[in-house]
Amino acid sequence: MNYILIDSCKSDPQNFFDFRVQLNEKIKVTKYIKLVKCTIPYDDYLINQYNNSFQVNSKTYNIPFGIYDIISLTNQMKSLVQTDLSSFNISFSQITYRLTFSATSNFSMTLNKSLSSILGFQQIQFLNSNSYTSTKTPVINSPQVVLINIKEIPDSQIVQTQNYDVDFSFTVLNTTNRGQNIQYQNQSDENTIEARCELRQLSVQLYKNDGSFFMINSGVQLLFQYE
Repeated sequence: MNYILIDSCKSDPQNFFDFRVQLNEKIKVTKYIKLVKCTIPYDDYLINQYNNSFQVNSKTYNIPFGIYDIISLTNQMKSLVQTDLSSFNISFSQITYRLTFSATSNFSMTLNKSLSSILGFQQIQFLNSNSYTSTKTPVINSPQVVLINIKEIPDSQIVQTQNYDVDFSFTVLNTTNRGQNIQYQNQSDENTIEARCELRQLSVQLYKNDGSFFMINSGVQLLFQYE
């Protein structure tokens, strides 16, 4: 058995959302490659360029990028819309843990996929009502699932998705707050891919379960076993 440890500190960053590590020497995978450990610093913005826009009455509003809790996020959204719709309000129930968007008159509302997931709403266009309540609890803390794609590994599709290739995935067992590390330790034969390939570099992309990317900063480490 052989091991590869890759660290984003030693990478050639492609952009904020993926990184590439050149290996010291070419490795030859003849049987399998397995994800053994993973560490991801969870310090990226909750709101970024992929989820910061929403529409009310067909007007688009852009939430400033940043780290938010549910109160600061909804206050920011409320203040944006109230410049045009003064009665607009967002309330959070401490009993049901649901959000309600309301106004004194009917209004329409559209949230993109990632923002819908964060706020607990369905990804649909809301029409002809003065009140809309989320169907799920807002997701402000760590993602429930981490999805990893290594571009150089032949398409294995361990996880079937419609929008992107995924080679490895794991469930985040404990809630991780921003500023902490998401940790994974493989205790079984999961996340093992049968593969035959030669690798000179590894290009890594990390996704959250809502389809958005992790922002890649220093400290991302992935340990692979191969034979």
